[in-house]
Formats: sequence, structure tokens, C-alpha cells
Amino acid sequence: MKAFSQTALILGLIIALSGSANAQQSDGFPKNELQASYGIGTLTEIEVGLGETMASAFADIFSFSPDSVQQVFTSAKGSINLQYARRLSKVIKLGVTASFNPVKSRVEFKQGYYSHDSWYFISLMPRIDFLYLNRGIFSMYSGLAVGATYYIDKNTTSDQGSSTLQGWLFAFQINALGFRVGKDIGGFAEFGFGDQGLINIGISGRF
Repeated sequence: MKAFSQTALILGLIIALSGSANAQQSDGFPKNELQASYGIGTLTEIEVGLGETMASAFADIFSFSPDSVQQVFTSAKGSINLQYARRLSKVIKLGVTASFNPVKSRVEFKQGYYSHDSWYFISLMPRIDFLYLNRGIFSMYSGLAVGATYYIDKNTTSDQGSSTLQGWLFAFQINALGFRVGKDIGGFAEFGFGDQGLINIGISGRF
């Protein structure tokens, strides 16, 4: 709940800043932007994949049981992202992004034991972008988003049946470099690290 409260506070600050910055927008560009995108290589996908692999390796090394790990599977579906942003000046945009990232993993042992997890990560992050190049239909920018992730983990094992865990995690996205091509409607690609992926591509509309 602490992570959720911090996210709500940041959202409130963004709304307040957006309302007080209307007078700053005088360059003729649209003030509002909506984005829809798909990200691959998210932080949660990496954590689940590495976590399952390392846990399985340690189980093999330190277990005194005759059973041992046979296979480890991780299925990464990517992150679906929606964002609203508002321009405060020629170089600064503030907004909020929502993401949904399902991940599945399965560990199988040689004697038939298995553990299957279905993870669902739902993130809400206030975001700031800095535009350092804007030439016609082409723009370049970098950005940072910080917020919270609500996760649901549905676990099924061969000996104990099904159970569900849920809770809150810290969420972030660092966009080292972003490109956008287009005027009112355009496409973009972002390269960074965090809960939206190493590569994030999509479309955006300005109004």
C-alpha cells in the first residue's frame, strides 16, 4: 500500500503541474498526446526467468533428494502499455502510463513433480519526458517513469494444488533514447530498461 500511496501522490503533483502550465504552451504544438505500445524484455520477465533458473540450479546443487530438475520454461508475453502525456513546454512532457505484463513459468522434475506459475503484473507510473530534438515530423527524447506494480501469482504444484499470491512492487522505466516520426499521428520506438521493456514500440496521437 505504501507504493500505491506514493504513486497517488506523484499523480496528484502531475495533475497540479499540468493545470498550472497551460500558459507556458505557446509554440503551436498540440498539448496532449495518447500512446499505445508493446514492450519486450521487461524487468519482471527477466526477474521471473532468472529467478526460476537460479532456484532450480540451487535445488539441484543443494538437494539431498534423488529427484532433480529436468526442465525450466519461461513464457514472456511482453508488456501492453497505454499512456497519456501533456506538454508543459517545448522540452518537457508530464504524463502517466499504465502497463499489463503476463508471464508464465514452469519447472519440471525428473520424477514427475512440477511447479507452474502464472504471473500478472499491472503497473501505474507517472512519467516525465525531455525532448532534445524536434525537427518537423521527427523528434528525439529521453524519459523516466516511477510508480507501483500490483502483481498476482497463481501457483500450481503437483503435490499441493493451487494457491494465489498478490501484493505491490516498486515499478520504474528508464527510457535512454526515444524516436518519434509523424505529425498528429505517428509511430515511435523507445530503448531503455524497466517495467515497459528493453524495446518499446507503438503509435501516438497528438491533439
